[in-house]
Amino acid sequence: MVVKRRRRIRAGEPGTRLLIARAHGDDHVTARFILESTGGHWGRVRSREEVAGFFGDLEVVPPGLVKGTEWHPDGREEPDSPDWFEYGGVARKP
Repeated sequence: MVVKRRRRIRAGEPGTRLLIARAHGDDHVTARFILESTGGHWGRVRSREEVAGFFGDLEVVPPGLVKGTEWHPDGREEPDSPDWFEYGGVARKP
């Protein structure tokens, strides 16, 4: 689905943006936990490098690809899971 959206952005006007938020886990235990917790209704858990690859040649907007709780924090402390979290980021077409 991200690849289709990236194609639409490439065809769009300069300044078009793509937002990505994906669950992250670098091990099979995390992936299994997420799948079991959602009753199997989840896509694939990806590594940070895989998520970053979705942006392709788009310009990543600061602060880049970071934990969702760190993307423009509003000053509130957000609890982190020691097992898994979501990476999020925004990129724009130059």
